Amino acid sequence: MSSSEDATRLPEVVLKSYPNGPQLLSKYRKNVEVSPQSQQNASAFDKSTWHGVNPALDKWHEIVQDAVVSKAKTEKSAASITEEQAVLESRLSEIIHDKIVIHPPTYWETRRGQFMGVWILRNALDIFGTTFTYHRQFADTAGLNIVLEFSCLIDGIPAQGVDIVTFDSNSSDAKMVDLKIMLRPPEAACRMKQLMEVRIEKMMKDMGMEVKDVIKAKL
Repeated sequence: MSSSEDATRLPEVVLKSYPNGPQLLSKYRKNVEVSPQSQQNASAFDKSTWHGVNPALDKWHEIVQDAVVSKAKTEKSAASITEEQAVLESRLSEIIHDKIVIHPPTYWETRRGQFMGVWILRNALDIFGTTFTYHRQFADTAGLNIVLEFSCLIDGIPAQGVDIVTFDSNSSDAKMVDLKIMLRPPEAACRMKQLMEVRIEKMMKDMGMEVKDVIKAKL
């Protein structure tokens, strides 16, 4: 019997709901905080060791932290939001290579180029809001290949994941050339896909692209 025939016998996939998502995320983070591993100096959990691995990585951590702080500010005018987005895009452009390859957690196909890289990361940070944080950082001795473990809420769904990042150099003008995002549970990945598709459809329609082009470019 082929695998396709086996698949027809399987029950329909039912995604779980997470009405207590924030509590689950808080519990997970408390467990991480008190774990023996996180208490060890110079471990992957030790944020004091994260700086200086790669200049572009340092900038990325600063961008993420500033985005989280910015989302915590509730009273903003439309003009200030637009200005913040422009500044964020400019900062992202400084560390994202023109030919970056992004591997989303929601599709097998990759997304390429600085424009899409900046757009994806800006919108992802916006969706994560104040809930996003990194827990661990792993790096090779060259400072070119990095793994960052994170957690966040995606529309109330607790999520864990890793960013697998490759930089083109370890110089002051280093750029991110490859980014692969892994995400769990599947409900979080599915919701992220939905939220990003709504945004990319609006963005492309604003650019005057036809519906067929929007569908082709879905994340």
